[in-house]
Amino acid sequence: MKASNTWTFGKDYTRLAGLKVAVGAGTNQEKILVAWQDRLKAAGKTLDIKYFADTPSTFKALVSGQIDAYFGPNPGIAFQITQTQGTADAVRNAGVYSGAGESLQGLIAATTRKDNGLIKAVADAINYLIQNGQYQQWLAAYNLDTEAVPTSLVNPPGLPKSNA
Repeated sequence: MKASNTWTFGKDYTRLAGLKVAVGAGTNQEKILVAWQDRLKAAGKTLDIKYFADTPSTFKALVSGQIDAYFGPNPGIAFQITQTQGTADAVRNAGVYSGAGESLQGLIAATTRKDNGLIKAVADAINYLIQNGQYQQWLAAYNLDTEAVPTSLVNPPGLPKSNA
């Protein structure tokens, strides 16, 4: 959302009615947005979904008023907020919604090649950073506080195939 715009999402898809919203093709966010578009259409309302070739084009469209909002992964949005803060192209986050869906929370992942023996050391290192505060400092520096996990897990259960 352009920083000067006071609109908020509030995890209520009906607030998107009548808006032009950009999303990345083939993403979890697109799947969610298309489902919301279908629900709004069934209620006699519109949601105009827009696609752009890349992230810079999407944010340029946002700050120039070609679109009303961008529904995308929080880390990229947080990075853009940090990069544009204090400029004429400043953007802000109008709300968050899990890319895993309404009732699920996706987790952040660090990966290594399977069976290379490093994953336990990587998890232990991440847990050390969490316990000693550096993890939170790094997340705050990049405006990613909402992405924090309380502990690093090795092979946590994945998301279910359906969010039903």
